[in-house]
Amino acid sequence: MATEVTGEGYPDSADRQVETSDRAKLFDRYAWIILGILAIIGFALTWKFFPHARENQTLGQFIAKSVVFIVAIGSVSLLPRLNKAGFLVVSATFLIFLGFVIPKMTYYFLQGPQTLPQYYTYLWSLSYPGIILSLCLAWRQAGGSAGRSIKIGLIGLVLVFSGYLDWMWFRANPNMNYYDEKTIPHVQVIIGHFPTYLGLFIYMICYIPIIVAIGIAPLDRWLDGLRGVSHARPSDRTRWLPWRS
Repeated sequence: MATEVTGEGYPDSADRQVETSDRAKLFDRYAWIILGILAIIGFALTWKFFPHARENQTLGQFIAKSVVFIVAIGSVSLLPRLNKAGFLVVSATFLIFLGFVIPKMTYYFLQGPQTLPQYYTYLWSLSYPGIILSLCLAWRQAGGSAGRSIKIGLIGLVLVFSGYLDWMWFRANPNMNYYDEKTIPHVQVIIGHFPTYLGLFIYMICYIPIIVAIGIAPLDRWLDGLRGVSHARPSDRTRWLPWRS
């Protein structure tokens, strides 16, 4: 058993002395692979069996997709740093967007109203999740901690369900009438009806405590607990700081 100092994203890395073990080495080596395989299988199943449409999705389908996405966030966030090759891995995400996602989205958009369901599918099942995963990957490969990488992904996921996009849609496009929208599937599937404009704002505000909770959760320490890692006691001066996760 050896001692290492992990100052990933922490201002006082001297307080971050930990005891590494064989359990930690196994976790670091295989956890991201296992989560990645599960995410790929889950994505393949949801892509094949769930409807490719903006409407007509059930709460169970939203939950299943979210779980698969959270697993993918975990895989990307636990991917070991690749040091000098890390920037190449991050840069490779451009090839996926420019070589597949954007061409498919543009194609379905230009085909007209009959292919809008496919356009929305690529937008919300591939493009936006891909952006989030790319940010998580970039943070991790740039030296950020796995816990904070997971936080970035979770906040991105929570925001899309929070109604923030739908609220800002009509702030950014004031010439559009909110009540012409008729459906907000990812909100209606949770509250059971189409909300008023004020109701949507209240619904959006209710997500603030969830985002705050994600932000202050000590995910890095929880992950180290799964790894079987013990920490030196942080100094009293910095124990309360939110980045000591």
